[in-house]
Amino acid sequence: VESGAVAQQVDSSNKNSSDKNISEKAGDYNRQGIVNVQQGNFSQGILDFNKAIELVPSYAAAYHNLGLAYFYQKEFNQAILNFNKSIELNSYDAGVYYDRGLAYASINELTKALTDFQKAQQLGYPVNPGIIDELKKGIESGKPFYFNK
Repeated sequence: VESGAVAQQVDSSNKNSSDKNISEKAGDYNRQGIVNVQQGNFSQGILDFNKAIELVPSYAAAYHNLGLAYFYQKEFNQAILNFNKSIELNSYDAGVYYDRGLAYASINELTKALTDFQKAQQLGYPVNPGIIDELKKGIESGKPFYFNK
């Protein structure tokens, strides 16, 4: 009986080792995606983030980074979809709320942008109070909101 228990532990540890290798590979793809995006190679960065997500579908940071890659290309709706998935996986990342707020503001969804900036602030992100004030004015006036991106 004891030898069977040892075999199960070995199998289990091999599985954990395999999972670790997958997580490490996903992390490598995510880091490479960041480098590619920083260098302006957005399409390769997007491929890298997608590979990370394919390996670890619950990788919230990779979804966040994928959203940023789309945001930098002004594909705001695609960015929002990926920020949504990141938030679904980790609702405590203040930076994702901030970035989604920027994306919403970019497509003039001012109420949603304001909500996200306030949530980011609540979670500890240093949101410039001037942005919140300007969004409130934009919502009240019904005029488009413009900010320096």
